[in-house]
Parts: sequence; structure tokens; C-alpha cells
Amino acid sequence: MGDHVLVRPASTLELRQAAQSLDEKLDSVLSAITQRTVETAQDSLLPRPLVSPTIPMTQQPPPAWPNLLSASSRVSAGLNCDHNTTRRFPHSEPSTRAGAAHKPQPEAVPIPGVFVADIGRDPGAWRRAISQWEVSDQTTGRPLRDWPESWYTGAMKNHTAPKHNLRKVVAEEWDRLGRSDTVFMEHYPETAMTLRKLVAAIRRRHGRQRNSKNGTPEEREARARQPSISEDSG
Repeated sequence: MGDHVLVRPASTLELRQAAQSLDEKLDSVLSAITQRTVETAQDSLLPRPLVSPTIPMTQQPPPAWPNLLSASSRVSAGLNCDHNTTRRFPHSEPSTRAGAAHKPQPEAVPIPGVFVADIGRDPGAWRRAISQWEVSDQTTGRPLRDWPESWYTGAMKNHTAPKHNLRKVVAEEWDRLGRSDTVFMEHYPETAMTLRKLVAAIRRRHGRQRNSKNGTPEEREARARQPSISEDSG
């Protein structure tokens, strides 16, 4: 009686139940496979830390080597630079050394504060020369005519004597002609020139023409007309 139950064909309801059960199992298997595939793909996309191989202590250079190498490179570069410079300019020397050797040092004035101020080169310079000779200077408190001899002789000669003497010649000649500017200018048209030319004219008039290693006044005047030679302001 039980055999006919085993061999009888399945009903439609049983077939549907079996198919539904099979579909559920397939869905479960496919879902598990899909989830595993997704997790594997995500793991492969994550960045992996780079692991450098460990260098044995015997193969690592000492810490001081980089500094020694850089210092050696700098010294080598400096030697090459000096060698190239010497090869291109074998006779050149540092400018500071050459300048220190040839730069003239200003000569100190033996008596500080004692000097003869410049009066310029314009036609009115002769009047300022007379003023310096007769009017007290604010620095020294004395006019040139009252200077002590030590201020324009000896150690001070090269500093003050030339200008002191030029003022003396002009002022004494102006005094000799009556201290009149008009008379003085009539006698000496050179008042419209430089002080040195006026002094040269006064000396010629009195036969006190001075000869120097630079030639006669006429020769010096001729050279003074050349553009390359400038006249002293006196």
C-alpha cells in the first residue's frame, strides 16, 4: 500500500513547492558569492603600505659621511674656482689690497683749525683776498696779517704759506695805491681774472717776477689757456 504512494507522480502543488525551495537556495548561494566577490574587490583597491627592505647595520653609512662629503665638495669647488681665476688673470690681485697699497693718505695738519679758506676764481676774488688779510677770521680770531709766523712756516708751510703769500701781495699793493678799488682796477685790469694772474701782474710791475720749475708766468699763462689744464682758485 505504501509503494503506490512512492511511485505516484507529484502533484502540481508539490512541484511548485519544490521549485520555490530550489529558487530560494539558488538565491542564497548567489547572494553569498556576490558578497564575497565585492569584498575581495574592495580589498584589492585599498592602498598597501610600502615596506622597504631592512638594511643591515653593517651596510648603512656612518652619520658623519654626508657632512664630510659635502664639505669635501665645497673645498674642491673653491679650489677649482681659485685655479680658474688665477689661470685667466695670472697678474691680478684683490682690489682691496691694491687700493690699500696705492691710496694716498690725507696729511694731517700740524696745527688743527689753522687754514686759509678758498675765495673762488671769479673777478671779485681779489676783494675777498684783501678782506682775509685785514679782517679777523671766525675760526682763528685773527686776520692773515696778524698771524704768528709759525702758522705759515715750518711744518705749516705747505698747508698755508702759498695762499697766505698771495693775499699779502694783493693787499699790500692795494694799500700802496691808496686803498682805492677804482685806482687799483685801473692799474691792474687783471682784477677781472684769477687771483694768481693778478699777483703775477703785480710782481711784474715791481720786478719781483718769480721763476719756478714750471717756467715763467707767461709760459704758465699760455699753458693755463689749454683746456686740459685748470687754473688754481688761489
